[in-house]
Amino acid sequence: MRKPYYLENRDTWMVWLNGRQEKLGKGITEQEAYKRFEELREFRGKLRPTSLVTVLFEAFLDDVQVNNAKATYDWYNNFLSSFAKRHGKLSVVEIAPFHVTEWANREFKNDSPSTRHGAMRAIQRPFNWAVEQNLLPHSPIAKLKKPTPNRREKIIRPKLWQEIMEKEKAVCWRDFLTFMRETGCRVQESRILAAVHFDGEHQRFILPPSQAKGKKTPRVIYMTETALEIARRRIAEYPEGPIFRSTRGKPLTRNAIRCRFRRYGTGLCATLLRHTYVTEGLIAGVDSVSMAVLVGHSDPSMIAKHYQHLAENPDYMKDLAKKVRS
Repeated sequence: MRKPYYLENRDTWMVWLNGRQEKLGKGITEQEAYKRFEELREFRGKLRPTSLVTVLFEAFLDDVQVNNAKATYDWYNNFLSSFAKRHGKLSVVEIAPFHVTEWANREFKNDSPSTRHGAMRAIQRPFNWAVEQNLLPHSPIAKLKKPTPNRREKIIRPKLWQEIMEKEKAVCWRDFLTFMRETGCRVQESRILAAVHFDGEHQRFILPPSQAKGKKTPRVIYMTETALEIARRRIAEYPEGPIFRSTRGKPLTRNAIRCRFRRYGTGLCATLLRHTYVTEGLIAGVDSVSMAVLVGHSDPSMIAKHYQHLAENPDYMKDLAKKVRS
């Protein structure tokens, strides 16, 4: 087994293991890389088909904690902990699709198909990871059937937007809502925006790869005049740290945003503002490739995949049909 080595151009520590190049961590020290290397080597000696599911989950979460954002770790940890309480005493090979389906139906019976789909996908991932790492020959739940997620058809139309603005009296929350609607940025992006990310000359925010989704390329958020005015005003008020804060001056949390949207109506969430931005942009004639760049999608096909319902908009499709022959 070879020793870890450092890729300077990627700021990443790697190691060759059983003929495969494996990532130990990005932006970590040499000492941390060797510690991770020893943990991986030790783990390879522990995982057996008879190993408990909890052993696999712990190893997977260790890897996520090193190589992914905290929000990603929390998302997986939430579902894996729940599953482990019910089936953690089973061995890896004893787990069957039934166990996952039964757990999801029991724990999330009142939730949407999208939530159950995500929960089941979270349980699948550690097993797939173990296969990728040559720790298991195959996943016992590789063919798990998951419910079809709901299509993102709901948008915040002008009338509903006006109602929300009438209900919301706090300037800090009105700024947050308006900025998201004007830029289409992700909720987690809006929460961390700070003066240090601001590029006033080009009217945009630039998040470095380490803070962007996927952690591969910078995330650029372009602004309208309305969004720019909000950004400058918030930066003047908070030159250090996140610019969007609660009425108490504290940085926004996921839970705070979730609770705030409950005031506006049933079934509403901050992500709908991003969905509205994309939908209105496509109807206005922005091509899918440009729209993908504006909202930070690495693959333009994501737009076509999740916004197919525009085909059910007769006025929009009628105008497109006219353009074909114009």
